[in-house]
Amino acid sequence: MRDEIGAASRECRRVMPASAVPDQSHAGAVLPRDRFDPALDTLALSMIRLTPGAATTPVRTTANNIYACVSGEGETTVGDEHFVWQRGDVLVAPAWDRHVHRSSAGAVLFRVSDEPISTSILSSAISLRAFCADFVGSDSSSSAT
Repeated sequence: MRDEIGAASRECRRVMPASAVPDQSHAGAVLPRDRFDPALDTLALSMIRLTPGAATTPVRTTANNIYACVSGEGETTVGDEHFVWQRGDVLVAPAWDRHVHRSSAGAVLFRVSDEPISTSILSSAISLRAFCADFVGSDSSSSAT
């Protein structure tokens, strides 16, 4: 277990893979292509790099987000509240609260989100609907004969 934690820590320090692409939910920031860690069914982990002078577009999501500043400094507005942060600080953006991050000198934020829970629930609901439609469809066709 200790080796796994060490490997995860080294990976977080590396910050960005070469395959990083801009993420739509945090425009102006860069996130890894695969935002969900398959080892965690209920949490998404990602790194956000804010280049000097960058700001994300305001984000409003059904997921709860926790951000930890890995390096640099900046500011975040969550709803009507304004927070100034630096390395080591942690802040929370609750579900459905619009939030935006800014950094004049550049920063890296570590993001933990419960987004996979919503994705899983939606996927389950779609599967259940398809199952029910098939069941009702097969049941009604058998009663017609």
